[in-house]
Amino acid sequence: MSRRKRILIIGLAASVVAGGLFLLLRPREPDWEGRSLSEWLGDLGSGASLDQEARTAAAIRGMGQKTLPTLVRLLRRRDSSVKKFIHEIQPRATGSRFPGIEFKWARDSWLAAAQGFEVLGPAAAPAIPELAPLVAEEIPGKFAALSLTAIGPSAVPTLTNLLVQPPACFNAAFALAGMSDVGRAHLLVALTHTNHFVRMAGVAGLFYAQNAPARGSGDGTGLNDLNGRVVQFNAARISAASGFHAGRETSLIGWILDRQATNRDPDVVTAVQSVRRQLGP
Repeated sequence: MSRRKRILIIGLAASVVAGGLFLLLRPREPDWEGRSLSEWLGDLGSGASLDQEARTAAAIRGMGQKTLPTLVRLLRRRDSSVKKFIHEIQPRATGSRFPGIEFKWARDSWLAAAQGFEVLGPAAAPAIPELAPLVAEEIPGKFAALSLTAIGPSAVPTLTNLLVQPPACFNAAFALAGMSDVGRAHLLVALTHTNHFVRMAGVAGLFYAQNAPARGSGDGTGLNDLNGRVVQFNAARISAASGFHAGRETSLIGWILDRQATNRDPDVVTAVQSVRRQLGP
């Protein structure tokens, strides 16, 4: 047997062993009624009915905190450079070189994870330390932000720390903006920060909060609107950045303060008054 063949056989054997070990050692997903968490989440597509969403929500709640390791792993998924390369050249490939390859993209996993956290809500609080580092990443960080929004007030201390740390500040603002008045008071405080990007994140978050869609009722309906929230926040971020670059930061902040001054939440009103004092006339 030639040396080349021996190397090939050894390589194939090593691949088989490595694959077997991966299957044996990978963490087991929780299941409900004979279906894994991933299978339940797979029912949540753009064409999913409200009944499908409700059944999936009931299954996720039934599995409870056992779902957290899997949901965090889904948020950590990334597309390999090889996958991206093949996807880019596929339309230009001739013959059957790459025949009809359909990829499972990381973004689908991020959305599925955020949908899971949306259902669990405050019960997912133990995952906060693992979600926090993901917020600094541009796109997956938005789905981590949605997950922290779903967890609610217990995530606020972590998010306020991230709000003053570029580049995490924008996604932290996105998360806080989804928490209604609880988050708005913290976003208002960001308007006086010394860092240009933190102030811009505060404005973007408050822009988004003005028209942010209400979170689901907890019965599983509305799980497919999460992509829409990302799009809406991106639009608010662009508006804030455009205003800052056009030299309208002061007028934007003044407009926000005027809008929030009549808020019924005393913490929001106190934050408005504090910002006005710091900014002066």
